[in-house]
Order: sequence, then C-alpha cells, then structure tokens
Amino acid sequence: MHCRGAWNLIAVARSSSRVDAEGWVEHPEEIDSSGRDKGHFVAHAIGGGLDMNVFSQARDLNRGISEQGKVYRLMERCCHENAGTFCFSRPVYDDSTSVPRWLEFGLLRDDGSLWVEVFEN
Repeated sequence: MHCRGAWNLIAVARSSSRVDAEGWVEHPEEIDSSGRDKGHFVAHAIGGGLDMNVFSQARDLNRGISEQGKVYRLMERCCHENAGTFCFSRPVYDDSTSVPRWLEFGLLRDDGSLWVEVFEN
C-alpha cells in the first residue's frame, strides 16, 4: 500500500523528560497503569511532537497487540515508510475525563483515497 505525502518527516531529538514526567496529563488518576501507555496522537516516528500530542492510550492498541492495534500500527508504519504521507488523528470523548474513548486515524493513499479507521481506546 502506498501513501501520498503532504508534509515532510522532520527528525526531532526525543526529549524523554517530557514523556516521562509525572504531570503529563491533568488528572493522572485517570490512568490505569496496568493497561495504559503514554501514546501519541501522531506517532513521534512520523513527526508528532511531545507537548500536546501525548495522551492515555490503551496499551494493546498502542503496541499493536490487539487486532485493532495491528491495524493501527500498520497505518502508522505506512506513514513512516512513506515520508510525507498526510495523516490525521482525532480523539473522540464520551465523558469528562482526559482519556479519549475512540481514536479516529486516517491517511491519504497514493490513489487519492482516504483510509480511515476508528479504534476503541
């Protein structure tokens, strides 16, 4: 599968202090450490930043363990292997926490079509 680009991948040195910080979300009690990761709305490997880009993500989704996670990681890999691929991530919330219930992730393919999936988080 080939993807078409709209922006270039910029190599940015990863600052672990931002991702490792205790105060990375407003309400840390919302995070169940046994099943959550500090995920990125747009993967760091494809140009996503570290500030407003970090959120509580289901570990199985983030690491590609679940069936949905495998699709999610495939889409990220497509963006990474085809530098400049246009992609987007949209969190969808169903309560007042800072944890999105679903993630809509999409990318633009070479043929001009959109590949969009909605993932449970």
